[in-house]
Amino acid sequence: MKRLALLASSLLCCGLLSAPTGAQSLLKLLPHAAAPQSAPVSQAEDTASRISRLREKQAALLKVLQRLEAPDGLASGAPSDATAAELDERHLRIAFSVSLIDRQLADLARLAKVRTSRAALDREIHAWSGLSETPPYPIRLLDRFRAERDNAQQSLTALRARETLVKTFSERTSREVKESEARIRKLTESAERRFGLSASPGHQGWARELSQIQLQTAQIAAATLQTIGELQEAELGVAQDQLQFARRKLELAAADYRFSAEEFATINSELDADFSRIEQRRTALAQQQLQRSNNAELAQARLEQLRNRVDTSPQLTEAARSLELANARVEASTYGGEFLRGMADAQRLHRRLWNARYQGLHRDETSDRLEAGEALETVRPFISMWRRGLEQQRTVLDLRLQRLDTLLADTSDPLAQKHLIALRNAAEEALPLQRSAYSLLESMEALLVYTDEELGTARKDLSASERLDEWQLRLTQWAQAAWNYELMTVEDVIEVDGNKITGKRSITIGKVLAALLAFVAGIIGCLLFARQICRLLVSRLGWSDSNARILRRWLLTVEFMVLGIIVLAWARIPLTVFAFLGGAIAIGAGFAMQTLLKNLMSGVMILGERPFRPGDIIEIGGISGTVMDIGIRASTLRDANGIETIVPNASFIEQNLTNWTYSSPRVRFTVRVGVAYGAPVKRVIELLDEAAQRHGLILKDPAPEVIFEDFGADAQVFALHYWLEMGPNVTSRVVASDLRRMIEHTFSEQGIVIAYPQRDVHLDASQPLPVTLVSPAREG
Repeated sequence: MKRLALLASSLLCCGLLSAPTGAQSLLKLLPHAAAPQSAPVSQAEDTASRISRLREKQAALLKVLQRLEAPDGLASGAPSDATAAELDERHLRIAFSVSLIDRQLADLARLAKVRTSRAALDREIHAWSGLSETPPYPIRLLDRFRAERDNAQQSLTALRARETLVKTFSERTSREVKESEARIRKLTESAERRFGLSASPGHQGWARELSQIQLQTAQIAAATLQTIGELQEAELGVAQDQLQFARRKLELAAADYRFSAEEFATINSELDADFSRIEQRRTALAQQQLQRSNNAELAQARLEQLRNRVDTSPQLTEAARSLELANARVEASTYGGEFLRGMADAQRLHRRLWNARYQGLHRDETSDRLEAGEALETVRPFISMWRRGLEQQRTVLDLRLQRLDTLLADTSDPLAQKHLIALRNAAEEALPLQRSAYSLLESMEALLVYTDEELGTARKDLSASERLDEWQLRLTQWAQAAWNYELMTVEDVIEVDGNKITGKRSITIGKVLAALLAFVAGIIGCLLFARQICRLLVSRLGWSDSNARILRRWLLTVEFMVLGIIVLAWARIPLTVFAFLGGAIAIGAGFAMQTLLKNLMSGVMILGERPFRPGDIIEIGGISGTVMDIGIRASTLRDANGIETIVPNASFIEQNLTNWTYSSPRVRFTVRVGVAYGAPVKRVIELLDEAAQRHGLILKDPAPEVIFEDFGADAQVFALHYWLEMGPNVTSRVVASDLRRMIEHTFSEQGIVIAYPQRDVHLDASQPLPVTLVSPAREG
């Protein structure tokens, strides 16, 4: 019995059997089982005779069923020791057999109609000689044939899936029939061994009767499955013929079709009319929603008033139900508005699909086909998203209707049932709009598939040059997309009609690259401009090269700053794009740039005050040398050893600075010499003065001066003071060395001794000197 009930449940779940309501409730009581297939029935057998035999069998089963369903008739014909479960099993099997015969009769009637339809379709196919329209065929005729092809293909796929299920159930029913026949044979042989050939009385006869009923039910189920198989075979034949016929018509129409401008105008007119109807329904629904919202507010107010009263339980319940119904109607209007809003948006994209299709088929330019393909790609995500939204809304509505059906089935109160029915009617208000939305969605999906198919075929027919043009256009489009790719957005103040509005600007790759290119070009221009200015200053105004270089550097700095601002303004990149440097980064950058800014400002002060110039000899912080360059951040000094030292500009402002050539390049130096006592002082002075006069770098004005400075402990000290005009080719140390060499040579010729330190040692001879002999120290 379990296998039989499993077959019935499986057939009902799969839609292969659609028994009447009473039979379905009966089948729910059965355990799950499977039934086998009986011997196959010949297709040549007359359908009318099969129907006649089935009706006779059903009439006999109905008599038995009526006897069992009569008062106290359930145990009719059963032994006294039969259990209640066995009695129920007999009753259920007979009732199920009656239901299966009803299903088989309906399928036989449907099978006759399907065979008639297939015969008519065969005649139509053989008589078809072509399309009645004249080529080129309109595009919507092609779409109609495509829809017929797709519907036939879907029907064929569904029928083949059901065919697999029927075969599976048929195998199970075959096993059930064999098992039932084997059980009956065993019971019959057992009864013959015990009671001979006479009828087997008692419980064993009852068991054999139950087995015969089970076999009969399995055979009827097998015959039903056989009829279903025959019906499906006929429907498969019809679907295959329809598919082949649709493909023939489609191939003929696709060979010569045209999307004319007149047809395109007609389609646009229909789309406009559809959109106008949707907008009218949206307006009406919006007014309805407003009215229902007011009713819901009134119902809420009434409920609040009743809650403050005493002994108003019936009225309170009625008010709560009224409020629930009012809210349900508001919600239904809301759902309807969402469906209509989605349909309005979809209708706009529907028009775009038709435009893309017309553009892709009606024009021959490669760019037009690519543009049409891009239009399809923009519509595709919306269709996918809209389908997901509709499925979610359908799920919500289905769950709500199921919940109301459950509550309605569990409620016996008439008022509550009336209220639940009203709620269900309110929930069902959005179903027609939902079906319309699904119809529009399926139409758009089909149009998208057809356009893809047409444009794909058109691309396959392209020549080599057209394919090259297509790739060039694609590369151009990709480059444009990359050029316009947005890196970030920044807020900026935009002035519109004299009013300042804070808006956002996009920072794209194109803007950044354009700004970089413009900045590079501007840098080249600034370098050329600064160089030309320096040349004019040197050639026309007589500036020195060092001063011109300094001016060039500062000029370039100012030019670069102005160039950066101009380039950002030209590329429409607001300065606020660098606001990300604020906060902690700005603080860190401030500390890091503190010294740099201090040196820059010091450089500006040096250029303004001019405490030294390139070529000046200065001394600062123990460093002495010639100023070689004055930079923006630091200056360069070269000492007598040829070593260059870079000194930050802030050091010249913060420390004491000695400029030997600030106001005049003339600097006085001194060479000191000591001669032995007894040398003629006047002659020494003359010789020193002559040596200074002979040196070519020592200035004559002011004239050298010799000073007798001191009577030293070891010599007479003379100082030769002389003046030099400092310059790049004058080194004070070399001049001093030359003078010393000349003085030594002159003094040597004149017999004048240059003194050196001397000491006189005096011994006291008034007393004998003590002499002490000290022996060597002994070892050990």
